Amino acid sequence: GRIYDKFRYRLVFPIKNVRGEVVGLSARTLEKDGIPKYLNTSETLVYKKSDILYGLYEGKDEVRKRNFVIIAEGNVEPLSSRKSDIPNIVVPMGTALTENQIKMLKRYTDNIYFAFDTDSAGFKALIRSVEIAYRFDFDIRAINLGKFKDPDEMITENPTLWKNAVEDAVDIIDFLINYFKSKFDINSAIGKKNFIKNIQPFIAHVMDPVEKEHYIKKVSSITNTSQE
Repeated sequence: GRIYDKFRYRLVFPIKNVRGEVVGLSARTLEKDGIPKYLNTSETLVYKKSDILYGLYEGKDEVRKRNFVIIAEGNVEPLSSRKSDIPNIVVPMGTALTENQIKMLKRYTDNIYFAFDTDSAGFKALIRSVEIAYRFDFDIRAINLGKFKDPDEMITENPTLWKNAVEDAVDIIDFLINYFKSKFDINSAIGKKNFIKNIQPFIAHVMDPVEKEHYIKKVSSITNTSQE
């Protein structure tokens, strides 16, 4: 029976399209857990979250210059990343990348570095995003955040840690191999089966025959199974 501000107790960020026009708002909570971390403007004729990458307008020149783009979660990440002199970072206005967002990035670079949150939701978003990025022939790497839950937490601890993590980004297949190795007991038959089942779809996306053979050999060696 009363009116109140949708973005109360929140830090509000303007959302710009690639031309720099403000098309909506995104608001991060300043309160404790238990409420949505971010609230965004509802979709309108000018704001469709599947078509927007937060930070692309500000960072597109650096993406082109450095020839890679970092994709993270959360509107704070592009701001805090500049502390480490790494402004070529964008954030999807949703839980994962869309085809429209990928097509936008293709105008500026062929190289993507993923730095999603290290929780289960972040990993699921990574998997979905990698599958889409492969369709458009991107070279994909992943940034290891170690003990930190997101880039902002790492940067807050020490901006140099983030800079080094970006420089040490690894090929996405190597990253996923190490991840799935930690999830399954590859000394057991079931563990080997599940390990191969999870990594196989990503190796299948690799188009270069030399690169594909390299990863097949690596998985074969790890699981002690035949390449065939």
